[in-house]
Amino acid sequence: MTLDLTIAYIFYFKMSCIVLLFFYLGLIAWGCEKILKNWITVKKPHQLITSRMNLKPREQDLITLLVKSLKSEQEKLKFSGVTNENVVFEFRYHTKDLEEHFNLTRQGLYKALYDGTKVMGKVLEIKDPDNKMFSKVVIISNACFEDGVLFIRMDKDAAKYLLEYSSGFSEIDLTLLLSLRGGYEKRILELISRFKGIKDYTVSIEEFCNMLGVSPNDYVDFPRFKRATLTNPIKNIVSKSNGVWTFRSDYKDGFIIEKTGKSYKPYNKITFKLDFNESISKEKEFIFKENDNPRYAMLDMLEKKISSMEANKVEAAMFLSLCDELDISYTSDVLKKANIIKSN
Repeated sequence: MTLDLTIAYIFYFKMSCIVLLFFYLGLIAWGCEKILKNWITVKKPHQLITSRMNLKPREQDLITLLVKSLKSEQEKLKFSGVTNENVVFEFRYHTKDLEEHFNLTRQGLYKALYDGTKVMGKVLEIKDPDNKMFSKVVIISNACFEDGVLFIRMDKDAAKYLLEYSSGFSEIDLTLLLSLRGGYEKRILELISRFKGIKDYTVSIEEFCNMLGVSPNDYVDFPRFKRATLTNPIKNIVSKSNGVWTFRSDYKDGFIIEKTGKSYKPYNKITFKLDFNESISKEKEFIFKENDNPRYAMLDMLEKKISSMEANKVEAAMFLSLCDELDISYTSDVLKKANIIKSN
């Protein structure tokens, strides 16, 4: 009798695992089209891309990763039917995902993450002088890289701020954005992606400098400032976009700067003059690599449930099995919780 019960229990356990596996795979497939769009483009709020922030390229890439993650988590909650209004503000990234995001080998990843997380000590400033308003935001409150896992804790208010699209947004080609190596060209791509050729983006010299964290006084003369912050970055954008962004006829530099008097003034306007070729953009297809695996998304789902002690025995067992199968290392605290849930 005891043997029969044991066999029945094992059979029930295996069947439960199979059912749960198909449930999660179905859930991932259901939201696949919507979620995968976040891997092709990234939506950044207008108030973020126009904020004052003196950020290095890797710091900008890290913020892009966080924006993408916030949006993806929001979509997952919608697809799973969860009506939780709380914003997820803690993220864990595995080495494989980080290598793909930063387009680096494992050897170069450590320095990129070390440089990127220096954003922790910097403030993003949003000013609205006309309405006598300003906001200052610290994006990251904690960062740790250990055992091949990057842990990021965002400031809660900053997480909500990065999902605030009421003032408009830029939908940016993610592949192109991450392929750019300079901080200036990344910011310019974000700005011109606001309207994508529907109308030209215009900004004063002073506002543009504040966005980039530079000053014309940092250069010997204005032509050198213009070449370093506008001409060369725009050339790189056009070159690396493979025809998506092109120079407009009669505007060989891709921009114009108005001039009043003999010299440029802070209030003089910069207007970007580039064409966005939507037909070419739509031809770009997202191609899955053979090692792209929906089980990583499932693993993240299970990890969150285990961390909050909301998982059941079957989910804990599946989590541990996937960790072994995918050769993923989690912190000892998470593994301890998974084993406790599994054994209870």
